[in-house]
Amino acid sequence: MSKRLRLVISNAFSVNMLEKDEKLSFKKINDKDAKKLVKRCIKRGIEILSIVGHESTAKVLSEILGVEIKANRIVYKMKEGDVILATVISFRPEEGKIYDENSLKDLYNKGKVSFWVIFHEELIDIVSEFLG
Repeated sequence: MSKRLRLVISNAFSVNMLEKDEKLSFKKINDKDAKKLVKRCIKRGIEILSIVGHESTAKVLSEILGVEIKANRIVYKMKEGDVILATVISFRPEEGKIYDENSLKDLYNKGKVSFWVIFHEELIDIVSEFLG
């Protein structure tokens, strides 16, 4: 496992983000820990990549995390050393539904948005330190 770390901020997670079989860990965290993770990465000079696909989601995440998150709709493949901070809506939206900024804030305020940290199992100690 490489020593390079990169925090990838996403509004989803899909197995299509993987290029091969992976042993990954998933940890559900609260918004305060998500903000702490981002701030600690910034403080330590760790690269942060946004793959948030919608402008409205990027704006709401910027408010929640306390840093500017830019919309960046790209095809992403998880690399060695990547730690994904995924923001997930806790229900299946209707097909084609795109939420505006106010709708997303409402979902967040109602507890229908969760944060997950997804990482290679070999990074458990590093991730635990950043969340500690």
